[in-house]
Formats: sequence, structure tokens, C-alpha cells
Amino acid sequence: MKTGFVADPNREESKEGEELSDADFEKVLKEYEGQLEFPDNKPERVFFVAIVGLIGTGKTTIMKEISRRLGLLRICTDDIRWMLFDKGYNFERTRELAGKVAFKYADAGYSIGFDSDAAGAFVLKNIDNILLRVPGPIVWLHVTASEKLILERLHESNPDRRYKGEIAVAHYQRRKALHENLTMPFLYTFDTSRDDVGSQLDEAERLIRKELRLE
Repeated sequence: MKTGFVADPNREESKEGEELSDADFEKVLKEYEGQLEFPDNKPERVFFVAIVGLIGTGKTTIMKEISRRLGLLRICTDDIRWMLFDKGYNFERTRELAGKVAFKYADAGYSIGFDSDAAGAFVLKNIDNILLRVPGPIVWLHVTASEKLILERLHESNPDRRYKGEIAVAHYQRRKALHENLTMPFLYTFDTSRDDVGSQLDEAERLIRKELRLE
């Protein structure tokens, strides 16, 4: 089955576990779709918001709120990974699943929030594939935090975090290089080390609405 979406071969996606067959791919796809939080009101036109941020910076917290404020359908690769993990599958088709869901609902008129660290060529390629199929403006957001705070977050006992401790730190260290020379035209950069994240969200929302001429 060819979906047009590619997997990252750089062992970023764990190969531990059973391979996801095409038949089971469709079952997992439907199950993930059943967990999506659809916005009450779709924006009048399709647009996309992509976020870049290392593990521990708080990008999912930011994307959840941005999606709520702008009526986005949020597609989260971490949610897909852990669904696969719980079923005993490896992660190799994570981005393929996310890409297929994103395309399906963008084609149905939903604006999409990509809740995945969009640093790296293979993530960008998947986003490009979607934009080729469903053209629309894309807004880039960046989420940062101090390394001290990131490491503290990765070690804390947070029941919602599946990556913890040394495994999470190793993941953070492995991906740091991808964030050294970012070239995306970020509309806004969040710093979640600061205590004014609510104000930052207000400013980001204002800039996005202005950029896209949203009412």
C-alpha cells in the first residue's frame, strides 16, 4: 500500500515490536481517528500550523491551546506512537499514519495542527506532500525552553509523559543537532521557561489571525 508519506530511516522511529501490516494499518487508522478532538467550528478556509520544538519544551501544550483557539484538528504523532506501542507494533509507520489522517481531513475542509517536532527532512517531506494535495497557507511556530528546565521536565514524575528519565534525555540529545540551523519562517517563538506563557499564546494567536486574515 502506497500512501505517499515516508518514514524516517534514521532509527528515530523505534523498530522494536511487530511490523504493522496494511490490514492492521487501516484498523489503527480508524482507531486513531476515533480519538481525534474535532473542532466545534471549522475555519472558513483550510490552513495549517506546524510546530518545531525539542522534547520537553512544551510544544504539545502549546499546540493543544493554539488548536483550541483557532479551530484546528490536531494530529499528534506521539499519540499514534503510543497507540502502536500499546498494541505491540513498532513505530516505523507512525508518520505515514499521521500523514494519511492529516490529508483525509484537510481534504474534507479541516484546518490542521501538526503536533510533531517538524525539524528534520522526513517530517518536512510529509508536510510538503500534504500541501501539494491540499494547498493552503502554513504558519510555523517555534517552542523553546532553557536546557536546565527541559532536563528537569524530562526527569520529573509526570504520568502523562511516556518518555521519561534517561531515555527521554537520550532522545533530546539525539535530536538537538536538528535544531541548530532551522530555516523555517517562524511567525512566533515561544519560550516556555518564562512565566507568561498565557500572554505568549495571546500574541501568537493575534499574529496568526493577522497573517491569515482570520476574523
